Amino acid sequence: MDSSKLPPVDNLVPGCGVDKPWRLSGDARVSDWAKVRDVSIAAAQFGADYKGDPDFKKEQRASGTMTVKGAMEATEEIVTQVLNTATESNLSPLDLTPMGPAGTRFMSNVYFFGIGREHKEVFFHPGHSAQLHIQIAGQRECWLFPGSTLASNPALINTQFGSEWKVTVQSLQDGPNSLWHLGSSSMIPEMRYTKLVENEILFVPQGWVTVIKASGGMLNYSVRKSVYFDTPAGAKELNAMVQLMLNSGRSTDSVAKVQNLLKNHSPAAAPATPAGRVTRRASTSSIGASPSAASPMEPSAEASPSAEASPSAASVGATGDRHAEEQESLQRIAGRKRRADSPP
Repeated sequence: MDSSKLPPVDNLVPGCGVDKPWRLSGDARVSDWAKVRDVSIAAAQFGADYKGDPDFKKEQRASGTMTVKGAMEATEEIVTQVLNTATESNLSPLDLTPMGPAGTRFMSNVYFFGIGREHKEVFFHPGHSAQLHIQIAGQRECWLFPGSTLASNPALINTQFGSEWKVTVQSLQDGPNSLWHLGSSSMIPEMRYTKLVENEILFVPQGWVTVIKASGGMLNYSVRKSVYFDTPAGAKELNAMVQLMLNSGRSTDSVAKVQNLLKNHSPAAAPATPAGRVTRRASTSSIGASPSAASPMEPSAEASPSAEASPSAASVGATGDRHAEEQESLQRIAGRKRRADSPP
């Protein structure tokens, strides 16, 4: 794959907004977040467990909810900080609480997501929401483009693969009909490319599609947080993806609820944030909310506007006094990271 002709994802700058992808690298806030005790424990447990799940062995990917309260709070804090920078505190994520428990759980959930060493796949995000990814281990090459461009290239999507959307294998190969060729030949002019490494953040706008490929390290996993924004561009991309869902015969009931909220929503500026302090906004996650009654690794259709496409994995995250187990998990992950840094 030759990505040299594709424009790179821009770096985060104050006021860059949420309608285009951006990345954040070399920021001490991210490395400080990763060092928070509860974050490192939860991450270590997921990193030690996700490759052992049967679904991972079959699909080469696994996801799991972050259930440690302290880790969730720390993640919510950095997500709020970074999004406040992008929007200059003038735009809050859409409040989904009018949707009831399903909307509240969608807002409060934070996911780990791990992939295999050579895994390559195209992802449609849950509910076609915006996502913020924090890379914890390994490297990923990422190609991003608006979902609306698929409307003019429907052959790229195989809509007959069960309840999930899959991009045809041919579209991931080199050749005149590949995604890479369409991007570099200006048929998908908005396509952007970046390589995400440890302690870097990637923001994927609402309604955009992500192609990821693992590139380095035995362990490759990240944390991801989903949100919606009320912007004209975001609404356009969401509407385009809903139309594609309708064309493929899929139900759009859950995403339609988000569309109705957007239609009836009056955008309001987020409250000012004093220097050095994060204000928790009403429209961001309810950290104290209880996890879904469904398996913490496999959200039910009710638990989010659109069920996670990733398969379930073994339950991760800890509660209560589990210091001995936590230390053992940290030792396991440290050993795996040392092996991952060695030549194959």
